[in-house]
Amino acid sequence: MSTTFYLRRLAKTTIWMVMVSSFILLYAQPEAPEIQIQILEVDGVQNAVLSWQQIEGADYYAVYSSSDPYTDDWGESLAVVADSVTTYMVPIEEGQNRFFYVTAQQVMALVDGDQFVGEFEIDPFYMSRFLVTQEEYIEIMDDNPSHFADEQGNPVARNLPVESVNWFDAIEYCNRLSIDRGLEPVYSYLHLGTDPDDWYEYDDRWNQQSANHRNLSCNWEANGYRLPTEAEWQHAANAAEHPAPYMYAGSNDINDVAWYNENSNERTNPVGTKQPNSLGIFDMSGNVIEWCWDMYGFEFPSGGDNPTGPEDGPNRMGRGGSWSSFTGSCQVDSRSYGPGRSDLPINRRNNIGLRVVRGHRD
Repeated sequence: MSTTFYLRRLAKTTIWMVMVSSFILLYAQPEAPEIQIQILEVDGVQNAVLSWQQIEGADYYAVYSSSDPYTDDWGESLAVVADSVTTYMVPIEEGQNRFFYVTAQQVMALVDGDQFVGEFEIDPFYMSRFLVTQEEYIEIMDDNPSHFADEQGNPVARNLPVESVNWFDAIEYCNRLSIDRGLEPVYSYLHLGTDPDDWYEYDDRWNQQSANHRNLSCNWEANGYRLPTEAEWQHAANAAEHPAPYMYAGSNDINDVAWYNENSNERTNPVGTKQPNSLGIFDMSGNVIEWCWDMYGFEFPSGGDNPTGPEDGPNRMGRGGSWSSFTGSCQVDSRSYGPGRSDLPINRRNNIGLRVVRGHRD
């Protein structure tokens, strides 16, 4: 689920092709940013260095290559370039004609910082507009734990939210996604650093023991992906307004914004098919409950700006309603204790999923 900014047009009548050495360069139309290419030789190997104008609001860029300038299917991306970097280098074989294509993906919403009901400050951050889907999860984790398939029974339902993930799975997904996008991972396990491969090499059961959740730490200054804190989650569900403008995330009518027990047909539903809140964030009142970073506390987090929850406890927090929730559990201020709302980190349930956030950097 993304908004794509095309950096050049694909219509045959408007493509400008220039032969450069052993490959073809495609420029964008004047109304779109250009893809620039330079030739660089490294250890006797010629490389095409692609660069492009940064797109305001883009979260990352996907780089594609093809031998056919008019193809409708560019296949898998060569790379995903994240953050402020807008260059990519690819080796060019002698005599090979290549066409390059770049898309800018906008999938995160900026949540402005503000005072939370006069109690503490929340710094601005980015939150994904959509729940993590099964397709996105498979791309990073090479696994799909989800219980629900699509309507045709296909085991991979690309637009359904991933579910049946435990808290450890969500943490691992965040770090692997950061590594894939060239960002600094947020989470560290024990003394082993941020690469989940090292966690498994040290202890292949690290994510099967609930007590291990105390061994994970968060670098709040890293620019990678992470789970929201509970305070960040509610701040975003309220559209950064306090008190909350609506009972549910975006409306006082639950049917406008949520898949819940009365309309879900007893299952998850495609992400982004109900109305979003005013920040453009979907499904915060239903579909699947979302893991948060915080350990569970009986009171809403407090104790200073940007609270991150209690320092100890057996459970991790989940927020938002799900396809199986009653209306009361879908309200933006609902944080009732119980399975699926606050749960052991090892538990996987078919009504729990995740969405990701990133810190805001000036």
